[in-house]
Amino acid sequence: MNDADRDRNISQNNVSIIIEPADSHNSSSFSAGTFKMRIFYSIRCLLLLLALLHSWHRLAFHTRTLIVVVVIMDDASLVDENDEKSASLANAADTDHASVLDGTPTFPAVSYELDVDPAQNDRATHIKLTSTKRPHMRAFHCAWISFFMAFFMWFSVSPLLGEIGRTLNLSNDQLWISTMCSDLATIMTRFIVGPMCDAYGARIPMAVVLCAASIPTALTGTINSFAGLCLVRFFVGIAGSSFVMAQYWTSRMFSRDIIGGANALVAGWGNLGGGCSQLVMGAALFPAFREIFDGDAEKSWRLIYIFPAVVAFAVGIIIVRISNDAPQGNYQKMKKRGSMDIKQASFRTPTSTRNAVLLGILYACSFGVEISMNNAASLYFQDKFGQSTESAAALASIFGATNLFARACGGFQSDRMNRRLGMRGRLLLPTITLFLQGASIIAFAYADTLASAIPAMIIFSVFVNASEGAIFAVVSYVNPPITGYISGIVGCGGNVGGVLFAVAFHQTSYKNAFIVMGVLSMIAPVSSFFISIPGYSTMLSRENAFAEYHIATPTQHGESAPGSVERDITEADV
Repeated sequence: MNDADRDRNISQNNVSIIIEPADSHNSSSFSAGTFKMRIFYSIRCLLLLLALLHSWHRLAFHTRTLIVVVVIMDDASLVDENDEKSASLANAADTDHASVLDGTPTFPAVSYELDVDPAQNDRATHIKLTSTKRPHMRAFHCAWISFFMAFFMWFSVSPLLGEIGRTLNLSNDQLWISTMCSDLATIMTRFIVGPMCDAYGARIPMAVVLCAASIPTALTGTINSFAGLCLVRFFVGIAGSSFVMAQYWTSRMFSRDIIGGANALVAGWGNLGGGCSQLVMGAALFPAFREIFDGDAEKSWRLIYIFPAVVAFAVGIIIVRISNDAPQGNYQKMKKRGSMDIKQASFRTPTSTRNAVLLGILYACSFGVEISMNNAASLYFQDKFGQSTESAAALASIFGATNLFARACGGFQSDRMNRRLGMRGRLLLPTITLFLQGASIIAFAYADTLASAIPAMIIFSVFVNASEGAIFAVVSYVNPPITGYISGIVGCGGNVGGVLFAVAFHQTSYKNAFIVMGVLSMIAPVSSFFISIPGYSTMLSRENAFAEYHIATPTQHGESAPGSVERDITEADV
């Protein structure tokens, strides 16, 4: 072999290392070049992570500052000292809430469209999906729509990762590292926004997150390197924290008797944004723009990210103006008139934190599976079954489409089991669904044809979403005064699971990674047996002797104060 032939072979080998499929690096034999490249990528990833963590404290400070500034601006914009009607309503609300806190429920001072429970601070006792009136149903729809757009942004890169990798000459290893950066940002942000919800409500933090995440989303088309992709995905990952606000918002508006279904509907329809992103970005906008640009794939994917960024920014601005933090109005005004029913700082206990961590373990094996699948599905169908970018994105969207009904089914079923078995029923449901989820994931791992893989994916997607709905039906019980804090911890568990599963995809084959996901999903339900919420039954006992705080409940099961359909709640009322 002459020198020219040898140089040509070396060049070919180098290219194969860069563009090899994800499963190829898991064969029984590894080349020395592949091993060196793995070490090199790992070092680069570590250095990038250290740089991101170094700047995170500054980002967290600016995020909190921005939320406080928006709160002040919002409060100032709603001041109306000349509105006597608003003042009289505020005085009535003060009297009403004083009696509630004294343990004597009264009828609501303000007329609502829905029936409410005064003992639970005017939370609605039923859901009316066809209504958009303030405060309950307006907040419900604002929560899932804003959550939908946040997840649309968060997963907008996933269906086009293959195209981005080809443009920037990146390997699947590097693409998975960028995914881990996105999940890490979400973990960090969820720790921040949970307590912020307890202090300022869900409305303003949701708006800040949407507007902030829309900026790096719009800049996705400017990336030209692996580091740039990781940096952009890290900051877009801020959008993933929107889940905490969506769940907190719903918990603030609806009673505990129906919170499983309410939270599941909002979360399920919001999570649908991840599946719709696959379909809209990968199977609709990308081929349309490629047709416009005469087949130029690079120009197409670089331009389409402006679309989700603009829409999400607009939604963030709108929800601040048209919705409320709680049934009695917005947090700032409630604090001024003394009708806030909680003081968050004194309610954090070791027991509630322990229960939140245990629920986080369950959520790591449900939501963590979902976000990993949302990131992996398109690449998997391209690498495993040879699908085009458009076809793979369309197939991947099927996984997210089950959010339309599956998560709600988990939540509503949790409410039914609560009526029959109490908290034991709520804990039993995710134990069952997670075990079935794990079994169906393993079945999907062994599906070698497209005809068998798609039904298996649909089945395990249904169990994944049902598990999520069942798990978050428990969250609002853990420690009601600090639901935001608890939601943040449990939500972080989901993203920690996403990072761990992303590492599995990065280090091993698709098949082995799915098997790991399945086995862990079957083991995780063991943590349900250690959850012990003060005042409620556990998996092993009917009664719980602990009582760290008093939880106000209606005097009779199912009893609610009569509501009114006289009028809608207007800006003057808050």
